[in-house]
Amino acid sequence: MRDFGVVPHHPAMALGMTPSLGPTYKNLLHVVTGNGIDEGYEKVAAPNAPSVVCLDKDTGKAVWKDASPGKNIMLSQLSSPLLAEINGRTQVIVGLGDGWLRSFEPTTGKLIWKCDLNPKSAKWEIGGRGTKNYCVGTPVFHDNRIYIGTGQDPEHYDGVAWFYCINPTKEGDVSLELEDAQGQVCLNPNSGIVWRFGGPATPKEQAKSQRDFFFGRTVGTCAIADGLVYITEISGYLHCLDARCGKRYWVHDVRSEACGSPLWVDGKVYVPTGDGVMYLLEHGKSKPNPRQIGMPHPLHATPVFANGVLYVLTESMLYAIQEKK
Repeated sequence: MRDFGVVPHHPAMALGMTPSLGPTYKNLLHVVTGNGIDEGYEKVAAPNAPSVVCLDKDTGKAVWKDASPGKNIMLSQLSSPLLAEINGRTQVIVGLGDGWLRSFEPTTGKLIWKCDLNPKSAKWEIGGRGTKNYCVGTPVFHDNRIYIGTGQDPEHYDGVAWFYCINPTKEGDVSLELEDAQGQVCLNPNSGIVWRFGGPATPKEQAKSQRDFFFGRTVGTCAIADGLVYITEISGYLHCLDARCGKRYWVHDVRSEACGSPLWVDGKVYVPTGDGVMYLLEHGKSKPNPRQIGMPHPLHATPVFANGVLYVLTESMLYAIQEKK
């Protein structure tokens, strides 16, 4: 804030919703600053302040900065950066608060590609009433593809959203649609969208699911294994999708908010929920019958597995769980 003039959206910061550091690359750190709108929810307080900063790991000095979202930041910027080597070229891929996913060269900050994650017809309204979203979860690189879902601050809760599979080997604007100066929209011949899942539901689907959209807002990062993608919605739905084409194999309602991301480990999918229940599902295309593991407090963080130990963070306690030998 002092060095770059960044003004974070303070309500989000107060709730601890901040991006994480990306992995280091050649002694460089890539940081999402959290620049956002003012406390009055009226405008971006510092539109020229950077949204992404590359720092020298040893000195903290800025190597490059990017302020591409400018005045178009909707609320805050919560997604963490992804570092990936794609066809021999390293990219820093970041979902920002204007609803665009961008890829930068890690050492120079040169834009490689960008992708609008909202239909051009989508509209932003404060408080979650609109149809336009930004990124909260972290993009995932798998089998030469990028996977990312759109969402909002969990306090704005549910609404229509999209989940994308993107080809990261192109350059320039790889959005599904383009809009000219007169507001006319056409399909983009350079689109990198391999598939997308979500949007408004058909009348038949509405009658079946009692919802008017296929996919709701997510704050989670997807888990991918054996060609299957697992992604949660804030409202508590877990989707299993085909990673190659986006076909949905099944959806399960955990009947509570799901702010943490699903974790795949050892053929199981773990889903934390706000009512303090950890759901444990069998991995696969067939809809499972999940086990429920009750915890004493709400679960909002993603579980982590390392060295044979499952780490589960509740609102008041960190648990380390290990099989008895």
